[in-house]
Amino acid sequence: MIDTVVQFRFIVKSGRLIIADPSVFDDTENMVKLRNVRNGVWTVQLLFSMLGILERVVARHEKASVLRARTSKREVTLISSQIGLFDASNYRNDAQIMGMPIESYKTYQKGDLWYCAMCYITNHAQQGAGAFGYGVITDSDHKSHIVISKKSWEGEFVEVEILKK
Repeated sequence: MIDTVVQFRFIVKSGRLIIADPSVFDDTENMVKLRNVRNGVWTVQLLFSMLGILERVVARHEKASVLRARTSKREVTLISSQIGLFDASNYRNDAQIMGMPIESYKTYQKGDLWYCAMCYITNHAQQGAGAFGYGVITDSDHKSHIVISKKSWEGEFVEVEILKK
């Protein structure tokens, strides 16, 4: 039973979207990479149970005009108990988090500062969910999720749904 709905907005500028645990590097298999994503403002609703457990995430472009058929269905396994939707050009991009607060974890390689900023969001935001200009992130108690992506009549991805497995 859904108790709380948290809503955020973010921008896609690159025409590509990554759905993943933010600790996962861009060159790995454990993520969903979408190309031909509609640029512009996306609204994300995160639905939580009465116990505060993430049940479902629905992200839609503001002008979706969705063809309601499933076009893609994939599983994503979480390592750091976090999942998010990110504009691909900003994923694990340290330059994009300038001025954002970060957790003081050790950093070893490119993208680690970005990951520390994502951790700060989930560690300090209400419900463990938050957004920055080019993405949305949340904590999750589930180790894997199903990602369903849908296209518009024009062939662009305009909706993504994340379900607990």
